[in-house]
Amino acid sequence: MKYSDYETAKRTRIKWLVVMAIFTLATINLFSYNKGDYRTKWGGNFEDLSLWEYYNGSGWENATQLPSSPFANTIYINTQNIAIHTSIIIEGGLVITGTLQLYSGIAVTINKDANCEIGTIQIYSASKLINNGKIKNGNTNSSITVMDGGTLENNGLISNSYESQNCQVTANSNGIIIFGSQGSITGNCSFTANYGSTIATSNPQGMDGSLTCSGTIIYNRPYLIFNGSEPQITGSKIPEQVLGIDFNNPTGISLSKNIKLVYTSLVHSGTTLYFGMSVIEEAW
Repeated sequence: MKYSDYETAKRTRIKWLVVMAIFTLATINLFSYNKGDYRTKWGGNFEDLSLWEYYNGSGWENATQLPSSPFANTIYINTQNIAIHTSIIIEGGLVITGTLQLYSGIAVTINKDANCEIGTIQIYSASKLINNGKIKNGNTNSSITVMDGGTLENNGLISNSYESQNCQVTANSNGIIIFGSQGSITGNCSFTANYGSTIATSNPQGMDGSLTCSGTIIYNRPYLIFNGSEPQITGSKIPEQVLGIDFNNPTGISLSKNIKLVYTSLVHSGTTLYFGMSVIEEAW
């Protein structure tokens, strides 16, 4: 073998070893679990002990107790449907590649520093998902659907940074979505508020601050509530037509554009509504 051929073969071998090392590290990271993590074995009720496995530090074994609340490790909801009927606070992590369904008037709370990656979340009547941190897209398209009577309280971020994937947030009829003063849906996300849903925001920028997403925004005559604690605008991303609108901010609210109203508008005592050049008019 010529010297140049030897050097070429040597460089090729080194490159191959580097590629294999990177792949190995990525694989280790992908399947890296911590002692105390939980994962589902199949679908069913969250409260069914038999569907849970527990990571003991070197491998998985059948769990002897359900995940506690608050939960400091990570819960993995795999590709099944899991129905939860018990309130829980997530301090460590919640990774959903399947579907998590909230029932029975419970609350699932994502704490500020928790790692939350989702596939599908469905929030049913009287149940609530409270996000105080950041909910991120998983490795596929994801969705949060607020069913009739359910509530999504977003005090942090719902975010998607994948250009090839989408995160869809939907409020069905009588579903409620609440945005805190720092709450926002951002990145490659889409938003739909169906007929009779309620959207409340205390964000100073109104709907402009609540919806900084790049995807589609669709309204079908929801109810709106503006209830901030500092001077607030309605924002240009408010719907053209609403069933009703409620202004409740002692520091004042300014209309950003015209609104067509089907039913009633309420300005609470102590709240000043600044019209500027905009108007509220009857839809019909």
